Amino acid sequence: MSARGRHKPAASAFLAFLGSEEAHRIQAEAGAANPAFLGTNDAYVEAIPEFSLDVFVDAAETARAYPASQNTSAWLRLEEPLFPKILGGDGRLEATAAELAERMDGVLADES
Repeated sequence: MSARGRHKPAASAFLAFLGSEEAHRIQAEAGAANPAFLGTNDAYVEAIPEFSLDVFVDAAETARAYPASQNTSAWLRLEEPLFPKILGGDGRLEATAAELAERMDGVLADES
């Protein structure tokens, strides 16, 4: 929602609705999104039976929150040039991952 918006109360109410269980159910039934509320995934899986969407439901059991910081975009940009090395299968996975971690630690240290 824009801080300069002319319809802040309506926008705020709409954003609150989008985060509600009801909105998640609507999206699930349309096959548009896997809902974030526990116990509401069946509608998503059933919405598009030709796909094995249950893989996403099963993955939620071991899911972890996506990391974020004050300046997440700064360290995300560090990944881009290194991902080809990490995914390229050239045997440099550990070294490249260590390089990325070191660079990310530098960015995170600057946030403090």
